[in-house]
Amino acid sequence: LRGNQLPLNNKLSHFVQDKGRECSFCKDADGPMETVRHLFWSCPHTRKILNDLETFVFTDYHITEPDYWYGKNDECTISMILDIVKYVVWTFKIRRCIPKTEPFLRELLYMIEYSYQGNKKFKSGIESDHRLARLSQALG
Repeated sequence: LRGNQLPLNNKLSHFVQDKGRECSFCKDADGPMETVRHLFWSCPHTRKILNDLETFVFTDYHITEPDYWYGKNDECTISMILDIVKYVVWTFKIRRCIPKTEPFLRELLYMIEYSYQGNKKFKSGIESDHRLARLSQALG
């Protein structure tokens, strides 16, 4: 993300005929251009996911834009979750799916579990983390 190398619509439109610059989620030709900041932070569909994440998981924390991009220095779990959130946003774009809360949170939980399945020390830390317990509870 920091190197701005992702094949987003605002770049692809220069090389692919009939490719619009609009956001893959908004899908409005007159709407915002798909940039890194728009797709991953300010897109209304992404904002809804981030707001729901605050409601269901980060009840004691407000996601700020600097923390979202660069991590939260004193909170490894928050930084890890936010990195995986960005990855899941990207997978939804690639699959051409508009993110909805429940499927997004399920995918997020799966990716967290998958990412750290071999690390027993980290897995025990995850299991004791109240945020991830809330994420599991929110999904039933």
